[in-house]
Amino acid sequence: MIEDEVATTYHITLNEGDSVAEEDAEYAPPELEKGVKATVDEVKEINLGDVENPRPIYISALLTNDEEKAYVELLHEFKDVFAWSYKEMPDLDLKVEVHQLSISKGARPVKQAQCRFRPELVPLIEVEVNKLIEVGFIREVKYPTWI
Repeated sequence: MIEDEVATTYHITLNEGDSVAEEDAEYAPPELEKGVKATVDEVKEINLGDVENPRPIYISALLTNDEEKAYVELLHEFKDVFAWSYKEMPDLDLKVEVHQLSISKGARPVKQAQCRFRPELVPLIEVEVNKLIEVGFIREVKYPTWI
């Protein structure tokens, strides 16, 4: 019998009067500071498909030839587990994929400024959003006020 899995989260709450010993406090590493690239390594594109039906995936360019060969063989062996388009993901669990805005009943709506994108990105965004709408992953929701 398979039981439903329950996601577990852990929370730490510090009260205003709590103090942390100075020797326990550490500065964040520079990699975590705003504006620093998350991926430092160069990546190399590997096509797991063919010319007519490309399946690009990226691996580190710093791998040795033996490591790269092993990874590519493994990726080819299990390429059927990757979803290469939204249409290949019809059975996502609703417990994982559904997003709703949790708004307190007593909260007053605040009109947000419209998000502006760089003009060259707008067509790319529209294509991706239309793909998501087409396969039913997202739908437009009308709220009485913009929140």
